[in-house]
Amino acid sequence: MAVRDYFEDQIDARITWGPPGARRRRRRSIKMGSYSVEDRLIRIHPALDRQFIPDYFLEWIVYHEMLHQVHDIPVVAGRRRFHTPEFIAEERAYEHYDRARVWERQNLDRILEY
Repeated sequence: MAVRDYFEDQIDARITWGPPGARRRRRRSIKMGSYSVEDRLIRIHPALDRQFIPDYFLEWIVYHEMLHQVHDIPVVAGRRRFHTPEFIAEERAYEHYDRARVWERQNLDRILEY
């Protein structure tokens, strides 16, 4: 199943790579993707544009960001809550969710070397 098939044409967002960093270096963390509500734009970190990144992992990141367009973002105690229980439950519905999570844990150090 392709990522777009999950959403029945509900997604109205462009998808692009994020800007490259000034220099490559060892990172401690990484924001693999982002969704801009105002711009309806999904940006994927350029560190994921490498040969060793499997398609199912990249698709999971895109799927996660697409979920932001279809889920409300409630304010709880003065803070926006992006990942509600409903969001998390739907994220787990991605066909390769478990496989992608395992791959992420096993390869995070390689991803961070960007």
